[in-house]
Amino acid sequence: MKKLILLWLAICAVSLVSIGYTYELFISPVWVVNAFAAYGMILMRKHLSHDLLIVLYAFSAIFVASLMVDPAKTLEDKFLLCAISAFQIWVFIKVHLALSHLKKRRFKRTLMLTVPSIVSAFAGSLLFVACFQMDNQYFAFVDYFLEQFATSLAVVCLLFGVQRWMNVPWVDYGYLIVALAVQYVISNDQIFYACMVLPLLMCYYAIKYDLKTFCWLIGLMTLICGWYGAMPLAGEYWSDAQVHMLSRISSYRLALGIYLIIFLFICELYARNKRLYLALQRVSFCDELTGLKNRHAFKEQIFIEGAVDKGCVILLEGADLEQGKMLCETILERCEHVPFRKDQLRLDVSFSMGLAEFQQLSLSNYSTTLQHVDACLYQAKSQGKNQFVYQKIIPLAESSIAV
Repeated sequence: MKKLILLWLAICAVSLVSIGYTYELFISPVWVVNAFAAYGMILMRKHLSHDLLIVLYAFSAIFVASLMVDPAKTLEDKFLLCAISAFQIWVFIKVHLALSHLKKRRFKRTLMLTVPSIVSAFAGSLLFVACFQMDNQYFAFVDYFLEQFATSLAVVCLLFGVQRWMNVPWVDYGYLIVALAVQYVISNDQIFYACMVLPLLMCYYAIKYDLKTFCWLIGLMTLICGWYGAMPLAGEYWSDAQVHMLSRISSYRLALGIYLIIFLFICELYARNKRLYLALQRVSFCDELTGLKNRHAFKEQIFIEGAVDKGCVILLEGADLEQGKMLCETILERCEHVPFRKDQLRLDVSFSMGLAEFQQLSLSNYSTTLQHVDACLYQAKSQGKNQFVYQKIIPLAESSIAV
């Protein structure tokens, strides 16, 4: 119950700020409230599972705020606008939960972030033009939809990744500030800014960070840009004098929303491919049982470096034969004194090892060197196991010392 009260107060507080800031605009009760309320109520869905309870809960918080800080509208208009907000919140929650119950598939998290915002904004726009018969219904629908579409996406992404804000280094926040400064400098043409600057920064963030951290950054940037882009609107909302400005701001919001969706997909795709690449590397270059690097990893290292000067083939780069022998002795000693135990079961583990020292290892003598190591290993096994046999590979001559 305490969490429900706190959430109600939070929704009311956000509504107070939103409505108080934009009460002269006709659509004031639905600025950033809907996505914030829907996201919070999804987290509380165990306590707010009934549809009617969801609508009444959201409506009451927003309507109380509207009564407190909106002196411009009639009581009927306030009631209708707040009811539309509550309806949008209900649609968002139902779509989000429907997607969450789907079987796991590609881009599920991105779809759960984007689709509820799009569907709820579209449903709210239809209800808005149905409730308020205006001369410019087309502009009313388009602007309402795009404002809710872009704002909702930004708020949801921001809330989804808010816990990762400390994971971002200050230099990347600096890039964000620079981008916003560029936005201010070329504010006479936001479309140019959206088409040129935003995609570059979004792409950088999408490739560098995981989805949650990316959502925090992109949500913050999109929300600030959307707010700043809407500032030129004032006075009568869909008047003839505002149609040109409204069309440009609508295009700007559409660009923001589309870029956000595109780079959400890119971020999740890149993260998925990165996970697959790392998994492939583990399978290819690590022993499945022990997790140690295998001979393929060793060969890959040689391929990258060209050649390795001096070392021992037991993955000890820069070591001499004595250091390799000391490691083998340490492994044998620890295995002898620390048996493997599982409940009442005791297993004594023994090792047979082959060791070879080289002066230089390259792709040209890689196979030959490993053949010497294999020969040492099988010799250790044939001599009674639980021991190591070593060999010193002399350049240009294949003499060996066996113990």
